[in-house]
Amino acid sequence: MTALHNLPRLNPGIGGLPTSRTSQRQTRQDLSARVRSELSPRQMLAMGALLAGGTLAHAASSSGVSQRTVARWLDQPAFVQKLQAATDQLIDDVVARVRFRALRAADTLTSLHQDPNVRPCDRIAAARTLLDFAFRTREVPDVGPKP
Repeated sequence: MTALHNLPRLNPGIGGLPTSRTSQRQTRQDLSARVRSELSPRQMLAMGALLAGGTLAHAASSSGVSQRTVARWLDQPAFVQKLQAATDQLIDDVVARVRFRALRAADTLTSLHQDPNVRPCDRIAAARTLLDFAFRTREVPDVGPKP
C-alpha cells in the first residue's frame, strides 16, 4: 500500500473531528479513488513514497521506474497538482488531530494543576504550560480547511 492509501481523513462536517473509523475509511477511499482515476499505478506508488518523505531515488525505486521518469512526472502540472493536494490534505489532517489531542492534554494539565497531592513545583509547571498554551493559541492563525 502507498502512503496515499494510508492518509487519515477527518470528516470536515463535524469540526474536523473523526466521526467513526468507517467514515474515515470511506473518505480516504474517495480521495484515493479520485487521485487513482487520473494517475497510473506507478505514479501512485511514486506519490506515496514522496508523501512519506522519500527522496526522488526512493520514489523511483518504490514505483519501479527511473529517477529521470519521476523527475519528468514532477514537471507535469497534473502530477504536481495531485501531489500538492494530497500534501495539503495530509497537513490538514495532522493539524486536526493535534487540535483534538490538545483538548485532552489541557484536561491532563488542569487535573495536575488542581490535584493537591501533586508537588507544588509540578503544579506550577502545569499552570505555566496552560497559560503559555492559552496565549499561543491566540497568536496562531487558523490553518483549518481551505475554502
